[in-house]
Amino acid sequence: MYNLKKRDNNYSLYEQDKSSIPQENPLTISELTQSIKYTLQTNFSSVFAIGEISNFKTHFSSGHSYFTLKDESAQIKAVMWRSIRSRLTFTPEDGMKEIGRASCRERV
Repeated sequence: MYNLKKRDNNYSLYEQDKSSIPQENPLTISELTQSIKYTLQTNFSSVFAIGEISNFKTHFSSGHSYFTLKDESAQIKAVMWRSIRSRLTFTPEDGMKEIGRASCRERV
C-alpha cells in the first residue's frame, strides 16, 4: 500500500509500513466517496469557482462536455451537461477564464 506525502508543495508516493495499517473496519470505496460527497455538499452546497478551461472536449454521443478548470497551483476535472451547454451564448475554449457553479455527483 502507498500513501501520498506532501513536501515543498509537491506530493509523492511512498510505501506504507504494513504494520501501521488499521485492520479493523476499513471503509469501502463507496463509503469513502459518499463521505467525501456529503462533506463537500454540506460545506460547499452552492459554490462558484473561477478557473481557466483546459482540455475542453464534447462527447458527441452524449453531448456533455468534459474539461479541466485550473489555476496556478491546482486543477479539478469538470463536466458540463448537454442541457446547460445548449443554453450558453458562447463556445467554451481552452484558455478561457470562467466562473462556474460546482456540485458533486455520484456515478451510478
